[in-house]
Amino acid sequence: ARMEARRSGIAVFGTLEELIRSNPQARFDMITLWDVIEHLRAPWRDLRSLKKVLKPGGRLLVSTMNTRSLRARLEGPKWENYSNPTHTFFFNRHSLASMISRSGFFAAEEWVLPIQYPQHGLLRRLIHRFLMAASLNSEIVFLGTNDSTFDEKPVFGFLPHNHRF
Repeated sequence: ARMEARRSGIAVFGTLEELIRSNPQARFDMITLWDVIEHLRAPWRDLRSLKKVLKPGGRLLVSTMNTRSLRARLEGPKWENYSNPTHTFFFNRHSLASMISRSGFFAAEEWVLPIQYPQHGLLRRLIHRFLMAASLNSEIVFLGTNDSTFDEKPVFGFLPHNHRF
């Protein structure tokens, strides 16, 4: 993927350090770690480093699998995410929020994605809503900011966890 992006003229960096060396003034409005944090060797250190390249009021969006999901609980040690050798850390809502906050971010708040799958029948949609309401869904998403004056407006269609459908 990196080679294809580079062929297309897109700047690709293997590490944050490479990006900073290439452009020391680089600052971003938002940094997204979608199914990434569980692969990091020292996520608390990496989050602190990412905070330094966010613009004032910048946001960090982190998504990972939920170790307290219904599937993880039912499958126990046989859950596919536990056997993935590239997963070095596992999170639940509390541990992910704590990691983000302890790394210096403010307003580490869980967000839900109001995704609807038209091919799913009524029963599956009801089960999905139940799992979301009971915090047993398989994916957790948190939004943090590097600014203590975080606003409560939805971002990119995401809704705060306490939003009712």
